[in-house]
Amino acid sequence: MRKRFKNVLSNESDIKEYLENLQDEYSESRDVFYLYLIIQLKSVMTKLSQTSTFFSNVTSEEITTLYTYLEKVSDWGYFELAMYTNCLSLFEDNYLLFNLNDVLAQFEKFKTSYKYKLVLIKFLVNSLILSFERMSYDKIPKLLEVLYTESEDSDFMKGRIYWKFNSLYHSVNGNFEMDNTIYIDMLVLLGYEDDAKNMKDIERCIQKAIKKGNTNN
Repeated sequence: MRKRFKNVLSNESDIKEYLENLQDEYSESRDVFYLYLIIQLKSVMTKLSQTSTFFSNVTSEEITTLYTYLEKVSDWGYFELAMYTNCLSLFEDNYLLFNLNDVLAQFEKFKTSYKYKLVLIKFLVNSLILSFERMSYDKIPKLLEVLYTESEDSDFMKGRIYWKFNSLYHSVNGNFEMDNTIYIDMLVLLGYEDDAKNMKDIERCIQKAIKKGNTNN
């Protein structure tokens, strides 16, 4: 199912068929797994600026169902942690801030698992990116602290690069200029082209936030 999710994105008719199949599966089973895939597909389509007539944004009802499911499950496993990580942008800042320590505690239960550590690194990086995009900085010190600790092992080098990049902007409202080319080039050299592009987008977002902050002062 996940493999097909990746394969259909290049063809509009495949996307339409796959979305309809997911909606039928969810309507019949009410299994939140299918709802999660529906939300993921719609979110990806939004980022890709697909505006076909069949396409619709994630609905408030879908988000509410996701909220309700996560609130009911007290002991999160891989599915819940991965789903939360990949759906961060759907949640309000107050909710994310309120749940940060609880979510980190859920990850802590699996601290010896490489598989869970990868999701944790992704959660921290996604949270940092979203915080800067929304110019919501309350969580950033905690996120940077945890990301530094969790990326000490060289196996998680990409997480450490993101930590260094984002920590340079810790004082996001300050007046300063920085050249982050070295970190972007490092990702390219390591073969992380998508991450390098993502980092350039983050940099533009942060610079925009800094400029806006200076204008308001």
